[in-house]
Amino acid sequence: MADTFRRDNHPLVTLLIAVFIIAVLLLPATRNGCGPHEDYYHFSYNAFGCDVNGQVNVWDRANRVSPVTVIESKLDSMVVMLDATVENSGIAQLNRCEINKDFTIPAQLAEVLRIAQGFSSISDGIFFFPDGVTLDSANRKFSRSNASAMINLEELQCGYSVDKTIKTLREYGTSGALLNVGGNYFALGRPEKNRKWHIDVHDPQSNAVVATLKLVNKACTIDKNVAVIGRNATTTDAVASIICKLPDDQVFEFLKEYYPGIDALLITDNGTLKMTDGVEQYLVTNKID
Repeated sequence: MADTFRRDNHPLVTLLIAVFIIAVLLLPATRNGCGPHEDYYHFSYNAFGCDVNGQVNVWDRANRVSPVTVIESKLDSMVVMLDATVENSGIAQLNRCEINKDFTIPAQLAEVLRIAQGFSSISDGIFFFPDGVTLDSANRKFSRSNASAMINLEELQCGYSVDKTIKTLREYGTSGALLNVGGNYFALGRPEKNRKWHIDVHDPQSNAVVATLKLVNKACTIDKNVAVIGRNATTTDAVASIICKLPDDQVFEFLKEYYPGIDALLITDNGTLKMTDGVEQYLVTNKID
């Protein structure tokens, strides 16, 4: 009787075991929205005339929205607002507005212009915000006094767009992503438990990898011979744009004076690495980092 019972119900037992195994395999991804490394999309895109790539959770299961769709949609909206080369973008419209007449601007555009103006004030003209432009960001008013006063935000538009895209991903519940827009990175969460996202830094002359950075919930901008690490990509993008144009012996003095919380790695002309003290904690030194 017992032998007959086991033999007759063997297909049912097999089915139950299979269902249990599938449920166990799917549980990590269902529980926290971020499963094993295999659950990440590798994506490639283009915005602001530069490459966009990285990895991101397959999707946010709560909202049934693909993070790749979120990324592309958000970056498209940033291009329409910030890219001066795009006809009828927000910036292009400002550059065509009537001379000596106030122009009302959207709140987000006022915000990014205020940020650009702040960087311009400390960069001795390296980070360009033109004379002849008047900005009242609180009241969202913009005007220009001459036709040559043209706004171009290429020194921070990619970093700013990275921050806004990561913010949107977080709002959708995405817990893991590495986003790179033209060398402006943000490492959101972790790719796997107890691991960190890895970003290679190349010597601009030899293209050899001179350092690998390990990051979690940090921004990093790599621009020519500098890598800048901070809390947000808007700042790292702008700071990298400034210091990569400074003489090597002025880079760390500039950071010490204006951005003591920012870490930076500098590749000198002879290939020597110089860095702030805080960079060491981000360097990959072995395979288990």
